[in-house]
Amino acid sequence: MAKVIHVHLLHNIDGTRRKDWYFSSISAVYTVLTAEQIGATKNYLLHAGLDNSALGILFNIDNTSVTKSKQRIKKKLGLGPNDVLETFLNENKK
Repeated sequence: MAKVIHVHLLHNIDGTRRKDWYFSSISAVYTVLTAEQIGATKNYLLHAGLDNSALGILFNIDNTSVTKSKQRIKKKLGLGPNDVLETFLNENKK
């Protein structure tokens, strides 16, 4: 069974009457629609408390890729291997 993400917009965009859009991943959604049109940014979805497996499904990538991406971000932020990225981000919100 294939995964399908259904986006229903409250308002038409680009002069079309189309309100229902279907995508194979969250990343695909953002190649066609803007965050303003959707009402949520990719970062919002990342901070929604989803685990690596769920993020992998949403972005149509392997969950090990999510883990590796988080490791690279932690390294750039100067965090250690035992630090939790989500905790750091929540504590440092603007």
